[in-house]
Amino acid sequence: RSFSSVLTSSLTCNTFIPPIKMHPHNRDVIYVGFNNAYISYDKGQNWTMLKFTTFNVEDLAIPEKNPSYTYVIDQRYAYSSLDSGATWDKFLLPLNQYDHKLAVDFNNPDIIYVTYTGYNDTCKVFKSMDRGATWQNLSLNLPNIPVNAIELQYGYKSNGDTISGVYIGTDNGIYYLNDSLMAINAGWQRFGTGLPNVTIYDLAINYQAQKLRAATYGRGLWEVDLYEISNDVHVQL
Repeated sequence: RSFSSVLTSSLTCNTFIPPIKMHPHNRDVIYVGFNNAYISYDKGQNWTMLKFTTFNVEDLAIPEKNPSYTYVIDQRYAYSSLDSGATWDKFLLPLNQYDHKLAVDFNNPDIIYVTYTGYNDTCKVFKSMDRGATWQNLSLNLPNIPVNAIELQYGYKSNGDTISGVYIGTDNGIYYLNDSLMAINAGWQRFGTGLPNVTIYDLAINYQAQKLRAATYGRGLWEVDLYEISNDVHVQL
């Protein structure tokens, strides 16, 4: 699989840009994180505080299949809500370290992933099966470089099995892991060819095109075929 450029103008990343997410089923509803988490029900005209936090919000997640779940992580703590933000539970992140990204499994909203951007060796990607009560270290064979982005692949293989693909964007390209690679102890695989040796700051999947798209620091936007085709994808496109 080889990357090709889809945007010639350069993109830059500012770490002070707040996280912003759209509701998966209602395009009028927007979530954003500043010093606290906020929600707008009218496309950003008016805002209501969703969650008070002590530190700046670093990421938000609203699962596609279970949008009543809401996750917020700030610079020190993490919070989950099962009732669209009416009540919250606080849980500990695997590391007391700034700069994290968050992803939630499509089929099971109790499964979450957290990534870290620092240079703490073997502390790059973590997975929880129980909303942050316990964590599994998935850093495995990753090099000691920052992990800046994470994207989970949804849908089903041709045999009906659920796809469990995880893509991460680092300071040196993209890596991929799934359950099959884990089962044979293959670890993370460097993903794709033709991508410049550049920092990846954001990832997104276009399921209609079956492409992974990567936003880089200063080298534009790139895309590549997915590791596996997602058949029968039940997601909002």
